[in-house]
Amino acid sequence: MVNDLALIMVVWLIGLVMQLSAGLVMVRVTKDELIDGGWGMGRVVSWLVVGLTVWFGGHMQLTVNSVVGVGVVSWLWLLLAARWIWVGRKEVLGWLGKRWRVVMVEEVLFLAGLVFMVLVRGYNPDILDLEKFMDMGFINSYLRAETLPAGDMWLAGNSINYYSFGHFLGSVMIRLWGVEIAWGYNLLLGWLMGLVLIGTFSLVVNLVYWSRGGFKMKDEIEKTVLVSGVIGALLVVFGGNSHAAWYWIRYGGFEGYWYAEATRFIENTIHEFPSYSFVVSDLHAHLWNLPIVLLFVSMLAGWGKAKKRSVWSIGMGVVMGVMVMTNTWDVMVYGLLAVMFGLMMLISRRVTLGELALTGLMGLVVTMAVAAPWLIEFDSIGQGVRMVEERSRLGDFMILWLGHLVLSGLVLWWSFKNRQKNWLVVAGVITAWMLLVIPELIYVKDIYPSQPRANTMFKLTYQSFVLMSIMIGVGLGLTRSTGEKIVMWSLVILGLCGFLAYTPQAYLGYYSSSGSYRGINGEKWLAKEVPGDYGGILWLRNNARGGEVVLEAVGESYTKNARVSAFTGLPTVLGWRVHEWLWRGGFDIPGERTEEVRVVYEDPGSRAAWEVLERYGVRYVFVGTKEREAYENLDENGLKELGRVVYMQEGTTIVEIGDGLRETIY
Repeated sequence: MVNDLALIMVVWLIGLVMQLSAGLVMVRVTKDELIDGGWGMGRVVSWLVVGLTVWFGGHMQLTVNSVVGVGVVSWLWLLLAARWIWVGRKEVLGWLGKRWRVVMVEEVLFLAGLVFMVLVRGYNPDILDLEKFMDMGFINSYLRAETLPAGDMWLAGNSINYYSFGHFLGSVMIRLWGVEIAWGYNLLLGWLMGLVLIGTFSLVVNLVYWSRGGFKMKDEIEKTVLVSGVIGALLVVFGGNSHAAWYWIRYGGFEGYWYAEATRFIENTIHEFPSYSFVVSDLHAHLWNLPIVLLFVSMLAGWGKAKKRSVWSIGMGVVMGVMVMTNTWDVMVYGLLAVMFGLMMLISRRVTLGELALTGLMGLVVTMAVAAPWLIEFDSIGQGVRMVEERSRLGDFMILWLGHLVLSGLVLWWSFKNRQKNWLVVAGVITAWMLLVIPELIYVKDIYPSQPRANTMFKLTYQSFVLMSIMIGVGLGLTRSTGEKIVMWSLVILGLCGFLAYTPQAYLGYYSSSGSYRGINGEKWLAKEVPGDYGGILWLRNNARGGEVVLEAVGESYTKNARVSAFTGLPTVLGWRVHEWLWRGGFDIPGERTEEVRVVYEDPGSRAAWEVLERYGVRYVFVGTKEREAYENLDENGLKELGRVVYMQEGTTIVEIGDGLRETIY
């Protein structure tokens, strides 16, 4: 554990440098619009500045996507930020003197989230199960690619056809931290939890003060507002829906409770939320994008208060462009929020039609410019919108969402009752409710006929949960009279007990069976289970160059297959078949490649096998446990004759096919 704590300290210190650079720059720019001066978003802004610079450089075929490249870009950003801060040092120091309390709370929240998540992962650190192989493969692909786009590790010869910018940002942090991905994967989970805690707190506090009519620099931040920010952050990161509370009421306890049921309760659907994401620890697009959406809503709040809105419009465009590449679904969600908010501001005469139109135009242009490198490479896999044929039963719907609906409804009511109409709060609540209703009406068609609206419901209700949780935190700060405070705080405390009842059940359900603390090396299981295969993976990491292709067994999704490509980032001819089916919009390519790989393993001396090796530029052939399981007639001797055996340990063999060998085979 001592070594893990040391790694946590490295992550925190580097994050603090990122925070000080962007955080203090943002203070100079946003101190009049945001009561925390945008401090809570500093790490995310620095992350995006460095990440986007490397991203665009890589797509211009500059070899900047490397340790050296990321380091140089980071130092340049720090120097520019330091210069800007130094020029306004009196202004910055004066602000810190007034706002040190909110800064301290935000920093404690970040550190608490980082330490908690990383140490919890130490009880089950394995990069295994669900879709961790996919996440691992994407990050490794970016770590291996000096220029961009990165190759698809499961479909050699193609680039990644997925919204994977979050995985790219993860690779940037791993380079900055100077750690191996075996540890970096779990450190990234702690990093994200810290960012979501601090980002939610910042957003809640700013929305409360805007709802109250603004603030003056001399104003002290009330303790109740700080508490409301903390509660909002806890609800987003650790809260569940109402399912756990319903279960406890119905069965008189949690005996037999299965935490995953709260995300699959309505038949043939998915309705996850952030705490479940952190528990199961898949580094998926919706988790990567949480800090991004919090930044976007914070900028939307700043735009609403600003007198000069052009800078905010450009900033929102940049963040929306990042959202396109990180979790494309959220563009629709937060685009809807922005449109509703803009219309409310227009109707209430807080913005003119010209200002609103200019904001929309600027935002759209910047969004498309930022997302352009990704959009050029991406082939849409959407199959159109369909009408829902199977809807949720009202009782099941209420079991999941009653608590959030009641509390967010109170926030909406109090906002109007007390004439504290922060239109962003109003738009946030209404948007959240709409996101619950939309999957009951329409869905986006994909390749899963038995669960046609599952992904649509998942993507939309996930953000509905986030928005309602944020607004519940805001609601605590809206109460003024003693009676209102008693009612709202009593209900929120009751809601907290219900929502947070999920947390211990989920964490214990996922981690308690693992026994004692095991450290955060996520690859130990692989070294223990198949030492020969793991040794081969390490050999390839250290010896294979760039995007050289390695042949391994084709495997089904959600299995331990395709582990070589996932854990090295080297492309293979075909990895998880169903995932590639989804990403490529059909089974033709996976079906064809499945047979081609079989031919090589079972008849390596044939002309057909060599044509496959030539077609995909295969450099290495991996023969390990999964290959022997997959191919009953595997010809190991024939495979060894394809080239030079470069690795042979504990039943695992790697054959290198040299350039000269291809020329002499016929």
